[in-house]
Amino acid sequence: CVHAAAGLNARQTSLPAAWTSVGCFRQVYYDSTASRSLKVASFTSVDNMTIESCLDFCASGGFTFAGVEFARECFCDNVIESPGVPISSSSCNMACTGNSAEICGGPDAINVFSHSAAPTTTPTPTTSTTPVVTTTSTTAPVATPTIPQTAGTFIYKGCFQDAVLTRFRTLGTQVTVSGAFNVEGCTAACKSAGFPLAGLEFGQECWCDTYMEIVSPAPDRECNKVCIGDATELCGTGNRLAVYQDTAATPPNPQTCLNNFQLPLIDVILQWVPKTGGTASQITGIVITGNGSVVSLTKEKNTIALTVSLASHSFCFDLHTDLENLNVLGSAVAPEIGGAQFLITDVIGAISTVAFNGYCAKPNPVGQFGPFIGPAVLSVNGHVDQWALCHNVTSTNTFGSRFVIYSPIATNPHYDISQCQDIFIQLQITG
Repeated sequence: CVHAAAGLNARQTSLPAAWTSVGCFRQVYYDSTASRSLKVASFTSVDNMTIESCLDFCASGGFTFAGVEFARECFCDNVIESPGVPISSSSCNMACTGNSAEICGGPDAINVFSHSAAPTTTPTPTTSTTPVVTTTSTTAPVATPTIPQTAGTFIYKGCFQDAVLTRFRTLGTQVTVSGAFNVEGCTAACKSAGFPLAGLEFGQECWCDTYMEIVSPAPDRECNKVCIGDATELCGTGNRLAVYQDTAATPPNPQTCLNNFQLPLIDVILQWVPKTGGTASQITGIVITGNGSVVSLTKEKNTIALTVSLASHSFCFDLHTDLENLNVLGSAVAPEIGGAQFLITDVIGAISTVAFNGYCAKPNPVGQFGPFIGPAVLSVNGHVDQWALCHNVTSTNTFGSRFVIYSPIATNPHYDISQCQDIFIQLQITG
């Protein structure tokens, strides 16, 4: 039988010419070769598996990658397939059946090797009285896969969650990459299609957009899938996008409503952020009323209807193209100038309210990730800069100690306008 040997360390001092170690990778399979990291060719040797025999086997087939697993299995391929990702070397801990001094992967773990350039010969003088020249065979190193920070005019903006389980994607347009799939190929494809944003996912998907409204950052370590066309680069992973921005692209006009705000219905958490930038905080303390009815709005994608969720007694903004077919939502209402905001919810058969079409989403002027990445901010009648956070100076606690005011006025008795803080309202999309 074969088993993991605790404390076993690699003692392979040299590899055959042109081969280098790439590392230990996860090898996931479900009674099928379809999901193996390397899967095109393979063989098993219960008693005589070694790293050298596996490399020779894969080299004879002209493969770029070779891997040893579970002490006795050898696999070959020209790419590291999905869902293979680098894992701790401690997971590759089983001695090869043909050489106990070598490690041949582990359970669900595969030691991967890459075939690269031919070895070079370097003369090395010795201290002998008789001049002697020796040659040392070295192998061209293969870099550990990393996230490229630049690609042409594009720069890396971060790793982000992709909303694959919701009604829309973080970046809305998928494109085909010609040639080898890597960061350079994806960014070039998005640029050619006229998009300033590019995102790579699952090692083999390329997505583009003009603005990224859905912003849910993830640690860089989670964008860890090797690009199928370049083993030195990482291209996101499942549900994770490595996002790049074209520095040569003209930023969106902050005074223009976003016309690519995705899909007819978007649930949004309201957040306030200081006008000078900084940490965003969720808005609370808005009173729910029961007045309103369903009416039709324009069919433009940038029309926002203000509604409140009666079921959860929380509030949200919803983006609609047409409210006539949504019989549970209320109509959009204009904000109250100088006062705290009452959002009207729908009660079927209640008093009809004229819909207010003055809302839209605009680029975030203080966004953490630059002009092409949100969350977007709320505009009213063409302005994003009329909102303020004011302290309640009265004994009435209807709105809490602080409340959001649209266009503060000096005569309102509930707050001191000189103590109000200018803010933007961010639209943090949740579903």
